[in-house]
Amino acid sequence: MAWLKITPWCTKGQFSLCDIPFFLATRNPISILYISAMLSEYWQPVTQCKNPECFSGKPTFLPFPNLPTMNEAQPEWPVEDWKPFLICMHCGRGYSYSKDDVEWSGANNKHGLRENHLIQFVELACAERSCSHSVKVYLRIDDTISEKDRNKLLETGSKGSSCEAGHAPAKPLRVTRSLNVSAIRRFRPSAAQAK
Repeated sequence: MAWLKITPWCTKGQFSLCDIPFFLATRNPISILYISAMLSEYWQPVTQCKNPECFSGKPTFLPFPNLPTMNEAQPEWPVEDWKPFLICMHCGRGYSYSKDDVEWSGANNKHGLRENHLIQFVELACAERSCSHSVKVYLRIDDTISEKDRNKLLETGSKGSSCEAGHAPAKPLRVTRSLNVSAIRRFRPSAAQAK
């Protein structure tokens, strides 16, 4: 069996790591996509963390039940009015996302997310006491995270989130509901959130 030595375009052959025969990268970005698709079995929805200083959140894998195989068409997902507020587990910052922020990539794991990673849907109490809406956020976490650490991540990451009426979360932060989910569902934003 002959090995093909492939050098990453970003290193231009400067590091000895590039001499390892099974290191799969290339100087050609189109080849990277081709190699990725060749080695992957499933389509996986991903988004990129919007924090320009976050490198680990690029990509952020999104949960999707029953990932289609690579020989199937990519699903028509998400829908136009999909606008979740997603908190990055790496940098701790949260942002609103839309259909335009989602890309489809390759994955080897039928469940999409890495082992021990979960997406939690969290409802936070609204700062406006008379408001009947909760602030809804999604948080990608490691399943070993403590509740205290999760709440710290929610505290920093929920800045900029709002309920359907446009109100911020109550301070101190109060979780009213928390569920592990297999998909990020449709969420219709308020007029304030859509801006």
